Amino acid sequence: MMFLVYFQLALTVVLTVAVGVFTQSIPATGSAFGGALVSAFNLWVLVYGWPKILANKRVALAVAAIVFKFAILGLILYFVTHTPAISLGWFAVGLGTVIPSVLVTAYKMPSLFPEKA
Repeated sequence: MMFLVYFQLALTVVLTVAVGVFTQSIPATGSAFGGALVSAFNLWVLVYGWPKILANKRVALAVAAIVFKFAILGLILYFVTHTPAISLGWFAVGLGTVIPSVLVTAYKMPSLFPEKA
């Protein structure tokens, strides 16, 4: 599962350079970078946090982690939408980098989809 986090970080770098070259705009580049970092943080919590939470087998701890994670994400998105210096479209492009990361990871891990005999 570490591949997922590493691929997301590599995709963050590639996206940031591509947006910087394409737009020649620092706010657009920073917005895309910020969105990709939020996605990377969410994936990092998924990869590192959930196995530790599920190992304890406590429902209350899992529910608290979900609520706390989404509260932080909601707070970040609230501040992003109310900051005029951040380009929402490029921020959304950065957030969208989670989709290729998950798809590539699913493709690279055939053990997730065992073949029928």
